[in-house]
Amino acid sequence: MRALVLMLAMGLMLTGCGTTEKAEAAGAREVSYCTNGGQAQTLDLYAAEAAGPGRGTVIYIHGGGYTEGDKREGFELRRARILTKFGFAVASINYRLAPRRRFPAQLEDAKCAVAWVKANADARWIGLMGDSAGGHLASLIGVLGDTGDVPRVGAVAAFYAPLDLAAMEADSLLPQAIQPAMPTEAIRRKWSPLRYVSAGDPPFLLVHGRQDRFVSIAQSVRFAVALEQSGHDPLMAVVENADHGLFPVDGLPAPSPDPAAIDRLFVAFFVGHSKVDIP
Repeated sequence: MRALVLMLAMGLMLTGCGTTEKAEAAGAREVSYCTNGGQAQTLDLYAAEAAGPGRGTVIYIHGGGYTEGDKREGFELRRARILTKFGFAVASINYRLAPRRRFPAQLEDAKCAVAWVKANADARWIGLMGDSAGGHLASLIGVLGDTGDVPRVGAVAAFYAPLDLAAMEADSLLPQAIQPAMPTEAIRRKWSPLRYVSAGDPPFLLVHGRQDRFVSIAQSVRFAVALEQSGHDPLMAVVENADHGLFPVDGLPAPSPDPAAIDRLFVAFFVGHSKVDIP
């Protein structure tokens, strides 16, 4: 595992990367990408801003414990939109929410979004990213891609994601948070990304706050170890003094590495892996 504090090797210059900026849908094209269970779902498609051939599309999946959240308000949407400056289109998706719809309804919607991008957007390369519950969804699609059950993707970035739902940490609020979507232990065990890690998985970037009270950092550590044992070399950024959402913790110094360093790592990860074609 490459546990990174800073990623400066590419020398990427990023501007306008404050942590409190709320992303707006300016410049996005809203489209309906799927209708599952009689409920239409939409995504916002942000076009690549860089000149020349595009690098492909990165799909962003918001968090919210599967009970709330929106494609225009995710914690990491600001960071996802940085990718448009480097030649990527970005698709930020909505999906069905609990308790009205239990898992795997959310997975079916996310799979549908990948299929829509393959058919209707810049599909020369497709990456996935998500935060919290969205990171769980992105990771699950990533590890299921070699099973034939979901479309394959080129890389996955998971921010403070629940990844081992069958082994909740005692200091985590995660079990209560996902109860409406996954009410039984059997469901949580079945849909744990950790269960499906294999040699055929795409590259992963894992970002997690050391002091995360909602999703223990042990979830990302355990997943990274499983990837290593399957022959992968995952990137993992541990953000000190950071709670869920990478927010500062009262009484502690500022989170480290800072948001700009995480931005550089994140962009470098997708730029580097988008040069590799996938089946």
